[in-house]
Amino acid sequence: MTFDRLRQIVRLRLRSLVSGASVDRELDEELRYHLEQQIDLNVARGMTPLEARRAALVAIGGMRQTAEQCRDQRGFRGVDAAVADTRFAFRVLKRSPVFAIVAVASLALGIGAFLAMFQLVDAIRLRALPVDDAHELVEIRIAGGRGGWGLSDTAAEITLPLWEQIRAHQAVLTDVFAWGRSGFLMGSGTDAVPVRGLYFSGGAFSALRTQPAHGRLLLPDDDRPGCEGAVVLSHAFWQSRFAGDRSVIGTTITLLQQRYPIIGVAPPDFTGLEVGRSFDVALPICSAQRIGPSFARRDFWWLNVMGRLPARVSLAQAGEHMRALSPGLIEATLPTGYSPASMDTYRGFRFTAVDGSHGVSRLRTAYESPLWLLLGTTGLILLLTLSNLATLMLARAHARRRELAMLVALGASRGRLISQIVIEALLLSSVGVVLALPLAIAAGRMLVVMLSTEFDPLHVALGIDWRAAGVAASVVVVTALAFGLLPAFQSSRFDPLPVLRSGGRSHTVDRRRAALQRMLVVGQLAICFVLVVSALLFGRSLYNIIATDVGFNPKGLQVVGFGDPIMNQLPLAERHAFQQLLIETVGSTPGVQSFGAVSQVPLSVASWNQAFNLRGEAERLSAKFTYISPGYFQTLQVPVRRGRSFDANDRAQSRPVAIVNDAFARRFLDGHVEAAVIQTLTEAGYPPTAYEVVGQVGNTKYGDVREDDLPIVYVPLAQSPVLSTWKSVIVRTSLTPGAFGAAVRQRVKALNPGIWVRMTDLPAQLNERLARERMMAWLAGAFGVLAVLLAAIGLYGLIAYLALGRRSEIGVRLALGATRQGVVLMMLRESVWLIGAGLTAGLVLSFLLSRAASRLLFQLAPTDAVTWAGAGLALATVAGIAAVVPAWRTSALDPVTTLRAEES
Repeated sequence: MTFDRLRQIVRLRLRSLVSGASVDRELDEELRYHLEQQIDLNVARGMTPLEARRAALVAIGGMRQTAEQCRDQRGFRGVDAAVADTRFAFRVLKRSPVFAIVAVASLALGIGAFLAMFQLVDAIRLRALPVDDAHELVEIRIAGGRGGWGLSDTAAEITLPLWEQIRAHQAVLTDVFAWGRSGFLMGSGTDAVPVRGLYFSGGAFSALRTQPAHGRLLLPDDDRPGCEGAVVLSHAFWQSRFAGDRSVIGTTITLLQQRYPIIGVAPPDFTGLEVGRSFDVALPICSAQRIGPSFARRDFWWLNVMGRLPARVSLAQAGEHMRALSPGLIEATLPTGYSPASMDTYRGFRFTAVDGSHGVSRLRTAYESPLWLLLGTTGLILLLTLSNLATLMLARAHARRRELAMLVALGASRGRLISQIVIEALLLSSVGVVLALPLAIAAGRMLVVMLSTEFDPLHVALGIDWRAAGVAASVVVVTALAFGLLPAFQSSRFDPLPVLRSGGRSHTVDRRRAALQRMLVVGQLAICFVLVVSALLFGRSLYNIIATDVGFNPKGLQVVGFGDPIMNQLPLAERHAFQQLLIETVGSTPGVQSFGAVSQVPLSVASWNQAFNLRGEAERLSAKFTYISPGYFQTLQVPVRRGRSFDANDRAQSRPVAIVNDAFARRFLDGHVEAAVIQTLTEAGYPPTAYEVVGQVGNTKYGDVREDDLPIVYVPLAQSPVLSTWKSVIVRTSLTPGAFGAAVRQRVKALNPGIWVRMTDLPAQLNERLARERMMAWLAGAFGVLAVLLAAIGLYGLIAYLALGRRSEIGVRLALGATRQGVVLMMLRESVWLIGAGLTAGLVLSFLLSRAASRLLFQLAPTDAVTWAGAGLALATVAGIAAVVPAWRTSALDPVTTLRAEES
């Protein structure tokens, strides 16, 4: 075949596919032309017009048959058949609107829930950073984590001295850079507003191959010791704060009382390197030391280090290189002031290289397990949906037996019959997925809102990317095959003659078909039991957390935080005096009932461990240390069990005293606090001090409500070995947070306008810290309700289907005197067996999956007997109702009418 001939064939076939109607008209005209020519030729041979036409049709082989043969030669017969079957499927579904609506709605809910969770898992765990060649990125970190070292609660792994050593000595990675997260205050004094910030080393943006949207980004020359600093705005912050005004480039901005020039705007798709968090402003690392000396400390972990992996170097080789360098890097950055045990821990650190293409994220650590569990839960919901629809399709196929028998009698092949039913299923699943996409996007955004809080805003870019689109396409195909092929094969395996002879009024239910539906219903009930158990477990776990006694009364508590870098540079005595004045200023605000200052606000995640021993003992012990002012216990309403609380006489010059909580007294003092002395050990600049225990107070939760009661030592704020001006003040007030905040800001501004004030409503903060548990409880509850609904529909459909096949039997029983209640009980025996089998299978499945949820529950075992019994009772009740309704309706049949219908 020549190339011109092949090109002509391809062109003609494509034309017939795109313009089929036009090509068919041309074919009909051509056939009519040939027919007329043959008729004229036959008439010229002496035939009559009728004989000539008959002979011409015989010679051509029939107009329709010849036209079909010509169409088959185009090679698109399968496409034409699929188009015809699709049109027929539309007409069939249009005749069954209730079935179509139920099927599409079920699919939309099941697929939408699955895609919503998949979007979140994709954004947090699977998606690479939005930078060029993200697969080359490698993160340098300490193998196994920092082991509790450092003063930062971020995902940071490196100190500034370690970063400088790594930059100077590593020789494997290219484009090595460092970055760290920090919060800033933009503006001056009490009018300052918080913004999210990042510190970048000078070559970070070039290493990430990021181009500015406007101006320029940070360069190596911007990150030199003693630098003046420069600011890069994120694109979103530039749009929201400066209305996208390009003239802001070159102007200055105030951050933490320091002025910095704005040099550029980052591109719109660059939101940082920490998944779940975006940034507003970026500064060079060198500018951190303008704010405070703590950033240069050898024990302050606030940076992450990343680089690009060269083409011929593997990740394992990079890790080996970093491990080999570790001893020298560690020895060069040894911190001072720590105990020998702590120094041994530090010397044991070894660096490694890990995949950095997905960035870093505390959000990923906190929510990865819950999200995978919820994704698996939505997978069960989807499986339940498919099983339910397969049951409905089987019942519907039985109701369409006469229609299908007529198609077979007219010559439809088994393959064409299967194709027809599968196309119907494919059509339903396609519509379900189309409706599921906006539902998934809306649900995904709702999940982000549930996880995001005022104190910890979440930024996750959700959307249907290629992964989600691939999952949606796979769901369409799998759905069509799952609940389309099974009914199709079942429906194609019957003899059409008995069905057509019976008139289609009633047919005996095929035992094999009914057995298959029973298995599907048992599977639905088993999955439903798992989901109901999950809903009850997470709901009870959330209740346990809410009902947990935190040891103090948070109602009416407001936390006031302060800051002013300039004040930190004053002499110690002046800072101490000003701190007292500031605390008294806040405490004298109208509406304040009581107040007290504290170094670590309860349940704020902040923590300080201090090593100590008891006088006369050599054993090294450890406990939480908190520094407070008089009035603290009164404000939080913490009971004083023994001894006394702190008062104004506990000054810096007086003898050191301490108060311990019940957990400390029980663990270390056998409940006897009298004459106990706590000798603190040297640790990070804290000098050794002997504190006499003068009291015992009740337990309070320290860092998190989920933790056990920890041993806590309270020390007077005036006797703190390392004085920091900016302790938080907790007040108890009857004022609203807004009114109290305005009053405090006004008084602090009158005292010193350069001080910024941060207000925190403690009950609201505690409530927001339950975001994960609340999300798990709400979603598990919603999935449980949806599962029960789907299982009830499946059981209802099965009982109604079985009742349809037993109409004649029921009619005979009623005619012979059977009562309506007896008929209902007869039909419910089937349901009891199904419910029992489903609950038994659900018990086994729940037991196998119980360990996956154990770490996410609070004060509750995943195999809690009460929860499982409640789930079984609830599911059995709903399933029983779903079975009683069709049984009761069937028992109301008129036996005479039913038997006459069977005889006709």
